[in-house]
Amino acid sequence: MCQTTFVITLDTDWVPQYVLDVALEQLREYKLPATVFCTSPYVFADDNIEPALHPNFFPGSSHGTTETECLGTVRAMYPLARGSRSHAYYWHSRMYALLTELGLNYDSSMLLPFQSHIIPNRLFGLTRFPVWCSDNILMSMNTDLSVFDPPHMDSPGLKVLLVHPIHIYMNSRDPAETRQKLEGIHLPDAPENALKKLRRAGSGIATLFADMLKKLAARDTAALRDLI
Repeated sequence: MCQTTFVITLDTDWVPQYVLDVALEQLREYKLPATVFCTSPYVFADDNIEPALHPNFFPGSSHGTTETECLGTVRAMYPLARGSRSHAYYWHSRMYALLTELGLNYDSSMLLPFQSHIIPNRLFGLTRFPVWCSDNILMSMNTDLSVFDPPHMDSPGLKVLLVHPIHIYMNSRDPAETRQKLEGIHLPDAPENALKKLRRAGSGIATLFADMLKKLAARDTAALRDLI
């Protein structure tokens, strides 16, 4: 029998602390655990929240020019982190050695949308947790973003959910629209008053996230570190 377990994860993607805090405060309200894949240094005041690494290996990365340098940059920010998810799911077979040599024991750089009976895969000392559903996928499907009701939600298996704090803060309905709004803004040090006026009303990822937390409060949830 394959148990159904939900894992809330956030990819910070260089947002300022105040953007991330909007999501963290809601998680705290429901006392829900989560794993946050971090591109930058953040402050976490809740033991339910697990910081993990979110290295960017693509050209022009602020983390470095080589894979080893990029991993070292984010590892230095979070020396106790146990896991990683590469920006844009970047992956190849040598990543197993690169991550385990840094003392990491899990990765979540894989996408298996809405698959049932997902279980973690362990190989070469690294456990891999596929993402089951993301905010970007739901936005691309033109679903009702006022409710969290993804396909096959009640099917058995591990369900790793990925939401971006910037989409929660901006209440995005379309990633391209949000990128357009943010054009010309240097996100890491954007002042709060500059972003606040760009937030959209109505249904969007903010309403989806709120409904997600409400529903998951009554279900089996964990942080990824708890599933090793």
